[in-house]
Parts: sequence; structure tokens; C-alpha cells
Amino acid sequence: MSSRSTKLLTYNTVMADELDAAVFVLAAALVADTYITCMLCYALQHSRTGFRSTGHIITRLFNYIVSRGVLLCAISVILLVMYCLDARNNTCYSEIFQAPSGTLYANSLLAMLNVRNYVKQGAVNEPAESLSLPPTGSQSMT
Repeated sequence: MSSRSTKLLTYNTVMADELDAAVFVLAAALVADTYITCMLCYALQHSRTGFRSTGHIITRLFNYIVSRGVLLCAISVILLVMYCLDARNNTCYSEIFQAPSGTLYANSLLAMLNVRNYVKQGAVNEPAESLSLPPTGSQSMT
């Protein structure tokens, strides 16, 4: 009977190690997603030029980056909580969110690549800023 208890103890140890590794990976993904989102927002904020058309482009990119970051961080937090609950309750409900998370990251990357064309088209459709000349009045050069 001691070999059976050793086998159970080993299985529980392996499961605890897997949980520790999963929590570490998810926490690292959460930190990385938060850092990437913050640094992209910081870089965009400091790249403002003062021109209206550039400001519109930066605002659109800012909105896309923030929504992407919030979505990926929310999924990471949900997975982190679900893994801890699964370990406590011996369930596998975290797989509901784990299975599509890789696809979510890939789609997020593709969406960010596609946004470039959308932002460029939006910039083309917006009126360009022009320099206004002061009124010439009724003075003529003769």
C-alpha cells in the first residue's frame, strides 16, 4: 500500500508543479501585455505633432491599442483565476478560456496589422490641413 500512496503523492506533486508553472506563465503574460500596452500608449502620446490629421491617426491607434490590451489582460486574469479555482476544485473549466486564447493573440496581431490600412484610408479621407494666408485687403501692388 505504500507504493500506491507514493504514486498518489507523486501525482499530486506533479499537479502542483503544473499549477505553479501555469500561474507563472499566465502572470508573466499579464505583465507583458500590460507593459506592451503602456509602452505603446506612451510612445504614441509622445509622437503627437500638433497637426489635426496626425492627431486623428494617433487617436485611432491609441484606441485600438488600449482595446487590444484590455481584452488580452482580461483574458489573462480570467485564466489565472480559473486555473486557481480548477486546482482547488479538481475541475477543468479553465480550458474554456485557454483553448481560444492562442487564437485571440493571433487575431489581435492580425487586427493590428490590418488597422494600418484602415488608419491610412481614414487619413486620406480626412481634409488636409492647409496654411491660411492673411487677407490681402484692397491694397494693390502697382
